[in-house]
Amino acid sequence: MQKYTGVYDGTIPNGMDFGRMGKGVFNLFKNDKKEELKKKTEETVFRKLVAASIPSTFFTKDLKLAPEEVGLFLDFCDADPRSKNLLENNNVLTTMDFLYAKNEMFKKMKVESKN
Repeated sequence: MQKYTGVYDGTIPNGMDFGRMGKGVFNLFKNDKKEELKKKTEETVFRKLVAASIPSTFFTKDLKLAPEEVGLFLDFCDADPRSKNLLENNNVLTTMDFLYAKNEMFKKMKVESKN
């Protein structure tokens, strides 16, 4: 196609591509949803592992946690990168040992936050 320099053809030289910009913004928000969904599924996998392998009385009797603290404690444990290893190596004793260790850290943090 030939370009005539003296005739206006209706295009804007160096104009913005609004379609490409809109698609970029759409993909930006679309990817955030995938990461958020992936994070939620990983979180539920850890909770399902604990719910399936550890009895609910373990938290109140052995770890001496109040019933309303159990959810917060599980979130605290899930934030630790070592909890991902428990998902790969599903062992009840290893899980209980991990929960005992995290319980000591959880109680120390709870005492420090009160001070």
